[in-house]
Amino acid sequence: MNVFFENDVVRLQKSVKADVIGGGEVFISEGTVGTVVVVYGGYDHPKAYEVEFFILEHNEFALATVDAGAVIKV
Repeated sequence: MNVFFENDVVRLQKSVKADVIGGGEVFISEGTVGTVVVVYGGYDHPKAYEVEFFILEHNEFALATVDAGAVIKV
């Protein structure tokens, strides 16, 4: 498992549900690139990441909590 920090750019290894900032939900497809905004569980052994994605179709941002093993380096 790779360890990431805030502002690192990552790629999803599986689809996830995300909350659109301002309301609503969207599904983010596997392979989508996002930015880590929060690390959960400590920097040496993170359990999950809060990742921000830009949703072009909605012209909005969305946030998803993603298991640490579900993202890889871009």
